[in-house]
Amino acid sequence: MTNKELIAELLNMIKKDDVQTQVLINAVMRLLDEPEETKSRPKAAPKKTGPKRKPFDIGKAKACRTAGWSIEKIADEMQCSAPTVKKYLVEAGMN
Repeated sequence: MTNKELIAELLNMIKKDDVQTQVLINAVMRLLDEPEETKSRPKAAPKKTGPKRKPFDIGKAKACRTAGWSIEKIADEMQCSAPTVKKYLVEAGMN
């Protein structure tokens, strides 16, 4: 005997003359008849995101480079990687 059949048999044994009991029985029976894939699934937890990034200040990077700073020193000052500084300086026409 499956769980569904067992629950249906137990529900049939319950006193059915009470309206609230009948409503409850009907709700349980509808759930039992509902296919598994239509039953509500738990929602996925929202994705955690990190802090927002600061926009790259190309003006500051260009000024530092013009003043003779190395790519690494600019990266330390701007709290980013040296390849990021290099990329933006190349895009700005500097090296």
